[in-house]
Amino acid sequence: MSTHEPTDNALPPEVQSWLDEHPNADADTLREVWQLSGEVPPAMDPEPERVDAMRDALRTATDTDRGRTDTDEAPMAHPWTTDRSPAKRIRSRWAGRALGTAVLLMLLAAGLYLFAVPTRITAPPGQTQTVSLPDGSRAELNSGTTLRYPRWWRLPPLRSWLGRSVHLEGEAFFAVTETDAPFRVDTQNATVRVLGTRFNVQARPIDGRRETRVVVTEGRVALAAGGATTRLDSAQTAAVQGLGRPSAPEPVRLDQRLAWQRGGFSFADASIQAITAEVGRRFDVSVSVRDDVEARPVTLQVTDAEGAAPLLRDICRAAGCRVDSTTTGFVIQPR
Repeated sequence: MSTHEPTDNALPPEVQSWLDEHPNADADTLREVWQLSGEVPPAMDPEPERVDAMRDALRTATDTDRGRTDTDEAPMAHPWTTDRSPAKRIRSRWAGRALGTAVLLMLLAAGLYLFAVPTRITAPPGQTQTVSLPDGSRAELNSGTTLRYPRWWRLPPLRSWLGRSVHLEGEAFFAVTETDAPFRVDTQNATVRVLGTRFNVQARPIDGRRETRVVVTEGRVALAAGGATTRLDSAQTAAVQGLGRPSAPEPVRLDQRLAWQRGGFSFADASIQAITAEVGRRFDVSVSVRDDVEARPVTLQVTDAEGAAPLLRDICRAAGCRVDSTTTGFVIQPR
C-alpha cells in the first residue's frame, strides 16, 4: 500500500497516482486542496508557496459561498478551480455560435419573405371589395379581381425609396394618396403611373386578347406600354391591346365607364362573349355562348341589374338571340 493513501476521503485515481510517483510531495496539503476544490491537476507544481496561495484562495471562496443567500450573485470562479471542463467550454461556445447563426438565418428569412411574398387581396366572383392600402390609398375591386402589392409597403422608408407598386388582374378603382413616391399599377401588358389621383383600371382579356383600359376621374395619369407613353387628364380614357402601344386619349362619360361601382353595366359595341364574361363574374354564374353568336356586338346601359337572368334576356333581345337556363348556368344561342 502507498504511504500516501488517504485515511478518510479517497482521492481520485489520477491524483493518487501522481502522489505515488512523487513521494516527496506534501500529500496532506494536496488532499486538503482537493477536498476544498473538488479537483487537483495531476501535474500541479507542489511548491509550498503556490500550495499555500491555492489553499488560502479556496478557503476564502468556500467561506464566502457558505454565507451567500440564494438571491445573491454567484461568486466569481477562481482561476485554479472551475466546474466547466475545456470540453464543456467548447460546447458552450459552439452552442452560442449556433444560436447566433440560427437567429441570423431567421432574420434573413424574414427579410426575404418581406420582399419576395406579396400581399394578395381578391374579390371573388359575385362580390366587390374595398381595401385600404398601407400608404393610405384606397382600391375598390370589381368582382373576380386580384390585387397584389409587396409586403415592404408597410415600411414607410422603403415605400419612399422604392416607390409604390401594385399588380392588378381584373378591374379596380383607385383613389391614390399623394406623396413624393410614385404610385404604379402593373397589368399583364401595361403600366399606369401617378403621384396622386383617382382613376379606374380594367385589365382583363377581351375576346381572347389582353387589354388594359384606363379611365381618369381626377388628376393626370401616364399609361405606358410598348415603349410609348400616353398622358390622360380627367374624363379621358385610353387602352392598350395585346403588346401594342397606348391608344390616343379620348373623352369618356364617367357614369357609363364606372357603372359597375353602382351595380350597373355599360356596354358599347361589345361582343356578347365579352359581356357574358362580365355578367358571369358579377353574379358568379356560368354563362356559355355558342360560337355563331359570340361575336355579335351589343350596346347596352343598365343602371341597376336585378340579376343574371333578366340581364341576359335584355342582352339577347338587343342581339337577336336567346338565353336558356341549365342545371349549371345559362346558354346563349341563336333563336
